[in-house]
Order: sequence, then structure tokens, then C-alpha cells
Amino acid sequence: MKVFVQGKLLGQTPAKADPETLLRYSLSLPVSAAVLGMSTPAIIAQDAAWARSFKPMTPDEMMELSARLAPANKVVFDRFFAHHSDFC
Repeated sequence: MKVFVQGKLLGQTPAKADPETLLRYSLSLPVSAAVLGMSTPAIIAQDAAWARSFKPMTPDEMMELSARLAPANKVVFDRFFAHHSDFC
């Protein structure tokens, strides 16, 4: 699972979220792996710290985040991923 959707979900507006919240949401799902952007050693250390301190979101927390992000982002992501390839 790509947690940050290539950075498109990151931000401080109501339609976006901070990286720790997105990681926490993703790890609360039944996934085997989460892929995070790690462009610097400091980011790698921060991601590792978040993973070590991970506590699953409650179902209510997950529903609130999904209800907040999905309406504002679904169409944009559908268009983006319609022609997206990880093999570029």
C-alpha cells in the first residue's frame, strides 16, 4: 500500500492529512506492507519512529478520516491512477 499517494494526500487542509496520520490509517488496515517516501535519512528515522510507536486507529477514527478525505480526493485520484504506472 502506498501510504501518501505520491504526496497527493499530504497537507494541512481539510482534504489532506499529515504523514503520521496517513501511516497510522494504512497500518490499521489488513495490509502486509506500507510503502513510504523516504528521501532523506531524517525522514527514514521519523518513519521508523512512527512505525515503532504505532497504535491502530479505532474504526471510528478510520471512518472519520476516510469520510473527510475521500469526497475531496476520489475524482482526482481516479484520474491520476487511470494512466499511472510504477514502471516508468
